[in-house]
Amino acid sequence: MPDTADLHARAIGVRVSKALSCGDDHIVLLDYQEASQSKVWANLRRVRSTGDIVWAGIYAQLQRHFTDVDWRDGRLVAWTWECFMIIVDQETGRAVGVTFTSSPHPGFSGVGGRPASWSTRPPTKHWPL
Repeated sequence: MPDTADLHARAIGVRVSKALSCGDDHIVLLDYQEASQSKVWANLRRVRSTGDIVWAGIYAQLQRHFTDVDWRDGRLVAWTWECFMIIVDQETGRAVGVTFTSSPHPGFSGVGGRPASWSTRPPTKHWPL
């Protein structure tokens, strides 16, 4: 797995911040700060072990980078800095559900005047796509 992530990072010049197994492929999250500075807008990708990209997803309505990704109950879930949790179709990279969470990622502890308790508040709105 690290070999695939390293291969992908070297190919595009942006560090991989997280990689998850997805069958024989991998879900790769590029570092959102480096991706933003490098103008790599689709920082969540499904990559084959050969390094080929299956899909490169960006949540089109927000035009923002993902800050974290994980598997939850068998579903691929990604978070944005704008506090949206996106359920992503692992086959296509398309968003299939959106929830506003008041947290840019699951371990958020509060910055910029936001209280740390916001990260534990339940989702406030869900939009199925």
